[in-house]
Amino acid sequence: MERVLTREISRLDEKIHKYINKVTKLEDYFNLTQIHVLVYLVRHIDEDVCQKDIEIEMGLKKATITGLIDILSEKGFVYRIQADDDRRKNYIKLTQKAIEYKDEIAKHIHELNGLIAKGISKEELESFYQTIDKLNGNMDSLKEMN
Repeated sequence: MERVLTREISRLDEKIHKYINKVTKLEDYFNLTQIHVLVYLVRHIDEDVCQKDIEIEMGLKKATITGLIDILSEKGFVYRIQADDDRRKNYIKLTQKAIEYKDEIAKHIHELNGLIAKGISKEELESFYQTIDKLNGNMDSLKEMN
């Protein structure tokens, strides 16, 4: 069977999702993108993080991030606080529930990164990052996405 780039990316994404669901107590709670939003908020826990910051970090559109935040809010892991200086701006904060899970989430993401990179040299990993940057650049240049 011919290998297809998009299929291979999808297969890896599915394996990562299954791993996260298997090893965390958060099974059935999150997909990988939601976890990365939580990890970002954990890394910036003492800062005022607005939705635009998450959009830039994740490289996703406003509507997508709004949906992610809505889901995380419904599940009781984040909440919004309206900025005093701009009624259109909301800060995104972790709830106490999310803070209780933050160490577990961070630990499993760190472990997963180590497991995925097992047996891969620094040079191979750097080559992978260069390739992924090119793939992302190719996708960014598509007119339909902008």
